[in-house]
Amino acid sequence: MIWLLSIAILSAKAIICCAFGIRNRISLGNFIRNLGSDEKAILAHYIITNTTTLPFNYSNAAINRLVAIDVIFMSSLTSSSVLCSSYSILPWAWKIIKNNPVLLEPELSVVRRELDKRIKENASTVDGIKYS
Repeated sequence: MIWLLSIAILSAKAIICCAFGIRNRISLGNFIRNLGSDEKAILAHYIITNTTTLPFNYSNAAINRLVAIDVIFMSSLTSSSVLCSSYSILPWAWKIIKNNPVLLEPELSVVRRELDKRIKENASTVDGIKYS
C-alpha cells in the first residue's frame, strides 16, 4: 500500500515539473519575443553565424542591455580591436533562439539581408564579425 502511495506522489511531482517546464519555456520565448529591435538584431548575428561567441563593441547600448538581463555575457576582454570584446550567449537563450528563430523576426530577416548585401560587395568581415 505504501508503494502505491509513493508512486502516486512521484507521478504527481513529475506532472507538476512538466507543467512548470512548459510554462517556463513559454515565458522565456515571450521574453525573447518582447526584446527591443536592437537586442533582437544582435541575437540574429548569433543565429546567422551559428556560433555562441561573437565580438561586439562594448560601448553598444543594446549589448549592455543584453548583458544586464543575463542573455549574453562578456566572455573575453581581449579582442583584435580595442573597442571590441567577445560576448557569449547563455545556453538557455541560445537554445530558445536556435530552436525558434521566428522569435527574432523581423530583425533576423533584416540583418540577414544587410549581411548578404555587404558580403556581395566583397566585405567578408562586417563590424568585426567574419562571415563567409
